[in-house]
Amino acid sequence: MTAKRLLIYLSTHNISWAAWDEAGILQSMVSEGNIDDLKIYAQGFDITVIIPGEDCLLSSATLPKLNRQRLLQALPFALEEQLIADVQDLHFAMGEYQTDGTMPVAIIKRQLMEAYIEMLKQAGIEAHTMVPATLALAYIPKQWHVYVLKNICLVRTGKYQGFACDHENIATFLTLQLAASSEQPEIIMHETSCIDKNVLENMNDSLHTASINLLQGQYASKQTSSLTKKIWRASGYIAASWIALLFLNHVVSYFMLEHALHKSELAIHTIYKKHFPAATSMVAPRERMQEKLKKFSSDANKNYILNLLAMIGNSMHQSPVIHVKQFDFREHSLTLTMVAPSFDALDRFSQSLKQQGLNVKQQSAGITGAEVKANLMINTGVA
Repeated sequence: MTAKRLLIYLSTHNISWAAWDEAGILQSMVSEGNIDDLKIYAQGFDITVIIPGEDCLLSSATLPKLNRQRLLQALPFALEEQLIADVQDLHFAMGEYQTDGTMPVAIIKRQLMEAYIEMLKQAGIEAHTMVPATLALAYIPKQWHVYVLKNICLVRTGKYQGFACDHENIATFLTLQLAASSEQPEIIMHETSCIDKNVLENMNDSLHTASINLLQGQYASKQTSSLTKKIWRASGYIAASWIALLFLNHVVSYFMLEHALHKSELAIHTIYKKHFPAATSMVAPRERMQEKLKKFSSDANKNYILNLLAMIGNSMHQSPVIHVKQFDFREHSLTLTMVAPSFDALDRFSQSLKQQGLNVKQQSAGITGAEVKANLMINTGVA
């Protein structure tokens, strides 16, 4: 048995839906109805919303392997040149990395996303999944499925590809798509005046193949967040078990550490006697060694830029994958143009500098090919 399922085709003009019980048997279906009638399905149903295909642009981007947070930051700028609207006004939803290294992307105006979510909220509905209609059509390799609806044509041309257009331009768009395609697919036409039972059942079956959930980032459903909390809670229980196990070994660890401490004290005493042979007792060894080191380094500290470069060189030694392309020293600040294989490598380099007491400010960052290029302004915070 699976959860009860509700599929809603949501648009600003018509609302259509179908509901299935746990056994997958159709309970009810409405081709053109009122969204307020959906309130009875607010609880206990796995709710998927299909939005009009013309509201969503399907594209793809080639990006290096990054964590999800970095991808969300880099994705708008990777596609910026292909878009007319300001990326700040757009919502980007990601699919999964493909074998050719590309990532499928669905793009929609934030204003539209918020309007659809608010429309559902007024009916007491919280969707778990929201998918553009183009990715709810049937997907079969080497076949293109064209749905000719009353006011629009929906076309799916690939696993994560498709488009929507008016009736007058469907022949032109198909011709252009065929010219750009490397294969000659079979084109399957479906004509219907409305989103009826057959259309909704076909969409319900097709959603199990490949789709992109638009409810990501700030629009992610609360149910997904609750699942994440459960995972963290389970992780907490596992961590607590490990802590208990470590506690049982506490006594053994204590004696091992005490032995190591005794050896360390002997080593400190040996080093102290080497540097202060006339001393009859060991008094404030750390402070005296620091004072001696300061005397040795006082001349070097007088040259600000050499001291700054020395600290940067130390961090670069720890991060050999970081390369400097250009640097500029002005007004007690050093600006470096760095190239790194990933944002994570760049972050580790910045953290290493900060641990040495340096102020680090990232002025800009972007992706060039498979590399990350960034400008860092570095200073010690003192003139």
